[in-house]
Formats: sequence, C-alpha cells, structure tokens
Amino acid sequence: MIKGQQLTGDKLPTSIIGAGLVLDSDSEFAFVQNQFDHQAFETLYKHLMTSLLDVSSTPGIVLGKTDISNLSEVSIKLLFSLSNLKAMISEKYIKDSMKMRYNKVRRLLELQGIVFNDDEWNTLDIVFQYAMPQSEKDIIDNLSKLREMSAISVESVLGHSPYTTDINSELERLSGERVNNDTSNDDDNKTVTN
Repeated sequence: MIKGQQLTGDKLPTSIIGAGLVLDSDSEFAFVQNQFDHQAFETLYKHLMTSLLDVSSTPGIVLGKTDISNLSEVSIKLLFSLSNLKAMISEKYIKDSMKMRYNKVRRLLELQGIVFNDDEWNTLDIVFQYAMPQSEKDIIDNLSKLREMSAISVESVLGHSPYTTDINSELERLSGERVNNDTSNDDDNKTVTN
C-alpha cells in the first residue's frame, strides 16, 4: 500500500528484484495483510463447526461441542429428531435403490435357472439401526413386558435387544437349551417314578 505520491513509474514493479520505489518525502509504503491471530482462527473454526453441524443435522453434544447434563430420554430424542428425520429420508432412497438392484439380481438368477416365488423373495429386506443414545435398561424392560403380554416373538425380542448381534445363532442356542432342559426334566421324572 502506498500513501503519498510515487515519483517515478505508474505502479509497483512486477519484479521486485533489482527494482526500487521512488516516493515523495512524506509518502509511505507497506505490505498490508490480514492480521489473523489465534482468536480470529478460533472464532472462524467455531463458526465453521457450527455451520457443519447445522447442515448435517447433527446435535452438538455428539462431538462434545456443548456441555449438557441430566437429560431425560425425551430430551435426547428431541436433540436427535433432525438427525433421525434426515436418516429416514436417506433410508428411503437407499431402500428404493436396493430394491431395484434386487429385482435385477432376481432376473439374473432366473436366467440361470434359480427361481424364487414372491413369498420367498419378499422376505428379503434391509434393516437400518440408528445409533441414538438410549437407556439399555428401559429397552430391555419394554421388551420383557411385550414378551410377557405375548405381543412380540422371541426372534423380535432378540432383534431389538442391545446385547444380541447374531439373531440366528442365538435362536439355535436357545433351541439347544430347550432340548437339554426337556431331556433333563424327562430324566428327573423317570427317577422320581422309580
């Protein structure tokens, strides 16, 4: 930046090496640059992070950007409501595109002679699990009450349980335990009658 009158030349030389500036006695020259200190960077960074969280519909508590305590489950659901809504929209698009892909796979299998009827094919589905913080005790209590009311199957209980990862192997283990319990009860009944 030049303050005052430049005596020779129209503007600053493009090649500084070997060139000079001839200025009037009251003139000043300085390279002006933005003073970007730590506080300015911190302010810009916080603004950028807030904008990214807003765009992605992610609550700030997920990344530890806000300090909260003593939240009820309803408050947590409210915090994650935008994230869940965005996830549901994405889930719909993914499911639609996967169904189109499954139909093409079905057609390719039919060309190879492997044919499925509609009932068998409709059992194919995609299930999405949202990683929202929940009280595992409340989930298990609700599942237990539903099972006591005979309103839910054992397979569904295992599917919604936070401790079960493989439903099929767990069902096999449970059926194995039932068979072992039945045989041990039969042995106990035989010894009592003798």
